[in-house]
Amino acid sequence: MAEPSDNRASPFPLRATPAVRVDSVAEEHAYLAAYPASSGAWRATGQTLMIGKEGPEDHLTARAPAGETVVVRFAIGSFFGHEPDPFAQPGAALDQTLQRAAAWAQEHEPGHPGALPRFPVPAAGYPGRVAVHFAVRAMDDAHRPGLYGPTRAVVLGFPEGEVVGGVDGPGFDPAAWPPARLGDWPPPGLAELDRPRLSGMVGRFSALWTRLLTAFLAGTDYPQRRDEAAEARALLRRLDPPGMLAAYRAMHERFWDWLEA
Repeated sequence: MAEPSDNRASPFPLRATPAVRVDSVAEEHAYLAAYPASSGAWRATGQTLMIGKEGPEDHLTARAPAGETVVVRFAIGSFFGHEPDPFAQPGAALDQTLQRAAAWAQEHEPGHPGALPRFPVPAAGYPGRVAVHFAVRAMDDAHRPGLYGPTRAVVLGFPEGEVVGGVDGPGFDPAAWPPARLGDWPPPGLAELDRPRLSGMVGRFSALWTRLLTAFLAGTDYPQRRDEAAEARALLRRLDPPGMLAAYRAMHERFWDWLEA
């Protein structure tokens, strides 16, 4: 992956592998949108298909408003393997998982108007399953609005989405309300992002998280996994309040240790 041509600091995450893993064309554009140049959003101006060390690569040339250019190497081997649709939205399996968990909870669980599903993690005690934990947008006794919890979780298969049932969140005590405050909602800084960048960040994160969950549940690895885990954690720090990261670790410590390995 090239640095900007005018030697400005690269806005892209540092990585040990030379190419950025993607599973669709849409993910390539989500990556560019998530990491704009200092002068503004990148605009793709050229494309070259190459054969890299790991297989096919898509080399995109992009230009920023101030004139700086960059060439980003995307590893696209999975376009021709297990991923059937190179134009699919990034992280579609993750979106479906969240939707199915929210629909099941609405039908089977006591509702709270502020319940908000967070990103899934492997479900402790349920091999091969994930848990979608629900935090709550609420206000504590000091009248501080924010995100609290997590309170309940829905356990389901991934990516097929078959629901096992509901469980309490780690450390949640229904008698002690409200639960722990995780931070402001929305998280600080998100409101300052324009819609294309926020959409790119969510799309890129969803694709990363899908691959990481799939690899962990299957006990497999892939060349870009450490780069992707670091990038996913950095994006998660933008998309969730600070206390939520500690909550993810409490949900499944071994998975979080694996992400930090």
